[in-house]
Amino acid sequence: MRSRQVLTAAVVAMLAAGPLVACTTEAEPQAPEKLTMWARSSTQDYSQRLVDVYNETHDPKIELTIVATDSFQQKVGAAAGAGSLPDILASDVVYAPNYAKQGVYQDITERINSFPAKDTLVQAHVAASTFDGLSYAVPHKVDSSFIFYNKDLFKKAGLDPEKAPVGYDAIYEAAKAIRALGGDTYGFYFPGNCAGCSAYTSFGVAAAAGELPISLDGKTMNIDSTSLADWFGLYRKLYAEDIVSPSAITGDTSTQQEPFLQGKAGIWPNGSYSIPKVEETVDFEWGYIPLSTADGSKTGTFVGGDVIGITSSTKAPDEAWKFIEWTLGDEAQIEIVAKDGNLPLRTDLASNKYTAADPRIEAITAGMANGYTPSTRAYGEAINSPNGPWLEAVRGAVFGDDPTSALKTGQATIQSLIDAAY
Repeated sequence: MRSRQVLTAAVVAMLAAGPLVACTTEAEPQAPEKLTMWARSSTQDYSQRLVDVYNETHDPKIELTIVATDSFQQKVGAAAGAGSLPDILASDVVYAPNYAKQGVYQDITERINSFPAKDTLVQAHVAASTFDGLSYAVPHKVDSSFIFYNKDLFKKAGLDPEKAPVGYDAIYEAAKAIRALGGDTYGFYFPGNCAGCSAYTSFGVAAAAGELPISLDGKTMNIDSTSLADWFGLYRKLYAEDIVSPSAITGDTSTQQEPFLQGKAGIWPNGSYSIPKVEETVDFEWGYIPLSTADGSKTGTFVGGDVIGITSSTKAPDEAWKFIEWTLGDEAQIEIVAKDGNLPLRTDLASNKYTAADPRIEAITAGMANGYTPSTRAYGEAINSPNGPWLEAVRGAVFGDDPTSALKTGQATIQSLIDAAY
């Protein structure tokens, strides 16, 4: 009897052990309850709109945190060091090289290649986020540099408001005619103390001429070029002849919009990110002039804005890509991005019903096919810094006593910063 009891106990124990062994096999990964995402404050409304619509019909939900643009880099750097990055990161495109180097973004080359419309994505952003043949981010929000002009001032000056000037000579003559109206009305405006503004417009000009200011691999600077000498030569001539307001010498990013918005500047190089402010402020019609070479035969643009990628901290890369891919799809790009007045991220959608309703916006969108986005690890220090060598070179070329050497000296200084970064 005792033997039977022992045997029965042993069998029960073995049976009990079976399920315990089965429980030790590797379990299927659990889908996260939510994904985290960071974006710059400069894209707050745009990014939040995409997240809100996505969350209405998709899981896991996206929890968006908006980070002040001025402190964005520092916050990302600290989070990368602590291994506490969000799942998804939307950031200024010019810093994509830094984030790739720091291991902030994951390689998403295969994911991008599987996206059916990958060849129609704004290639300037894709190229700026690709290193050593690997891609780390895709476009999130784009803007494009061009030249605004005030059609009302053109008409008052005896110019055809529907005929945009082509080439620098024509721009100069139009600006001169507007200045002849007198008073505090000037023909042209540029912020002469703004590093980023100067790059945003002039780099598009250089790209049009095939003289890229920064090589595609980010390692070579080329600002001592004919195209930039011509462009800043135009600025210098306009300023010297009082066709540009004297305030241009101190104008920066905080004041750059005011002359055009106030109807006191006829022609203003800037870009699409200012369109909402122009539309809500001015009571005159504005026109579009693409950035071009001196003779107007070739056009180009600096494609700015933000890219988006999957971070190295995420444990849910598939779910993160699901959201990113959705933002690039037809529905999001047409019924959210374009409908809200933003530039589509895909050139094949330039003629969608919302964008095509405004020929200016359609032309700006289509023009991004010839876009250029500079990309180098030293961009912040070399180009964007208000105390950096790029702005010093620009100011020397426009306002200095020796304009011919300004760009040459600036190029050498910037090149040394790039060399140190690589």
